[in-house]
Amino acid sequence: MTTVSPTSSQPVTPAETNNIAQKSLAQNFDNFLHLLTMQLTHQDPTQPMDTNQFTQQLVQFANIEQAINQNKKLDSLVSLLQGDQRVAGVAYIGRVVEAEGSKTDLVDGNAAWTYTLPEKSAKTVILVRNSAGNSVAAFPGETGVGKHRFVWDGKDSDGKTMPDGTYQMTVTALDSKGSSMVAPTAILGRVSGVEMADGKLQLAIGKTKIPFDSVQAVTND
Repeated sequence: MTTVSPTSSQPVTPAETNNIAQKSLAQNFDNFLHLLTMQLTHQDPTQPMDTNQFTQQLVQFANIEQAINQNKKLDSLVSLLQGDQRVAGVAYIGRVVEAEGSKTDLVDGNAAWTYTLPEKSAKTVILVRNSAGNSVAAFPGETGVGKHRFVWDGKDSDGKTMPDGTYQMTVTALDSKGSSMVAPTAILGRVSGVEMADGKLQLAIGKTKIPFDSVQAVTND
């Protein structure tokens, strides 16, 4: 994550922020020591100054310096962890993953999802919506309890082939009493790339980006 300096539109990295803080602390500490030396030099010997306040300020400077050094170490640790994540993410390229979500890309007339029924349903309806939120196709779904896979061939309800792009699957399932039940969905797709965004690893399935930590399963096909 980057921050923006109030006097510049250029992003400032955490490492640069720590360097700025370190230089500012050093300058302030030098000024403090200079003032302390001047005051001690010109103090009245018969009424020596109370050094408790100066001691407390020295302790504060030491604590701030320690905090800045700890931030540097944390930045280094984060960089190492992000590097490890990238290496782990590269291993997913070319493999099919199952990840939390309902939106995925239709690629070459193929899009796939899974949905899980917590109990047997009396009726299940699957809707596929386009990026504008409009329903383009409806299908009867499975009614048995457990996880089910749904693969869409990219054709709408009239049999017309839809263009590649992002589509969403929604599942409506009713129990024996006609009440709706929650049916968690997941997307299935082949990973085509990895990238870091705001310090978090994302996997690319077509144009769809999914968080690395949302992956539930990985297969070769």
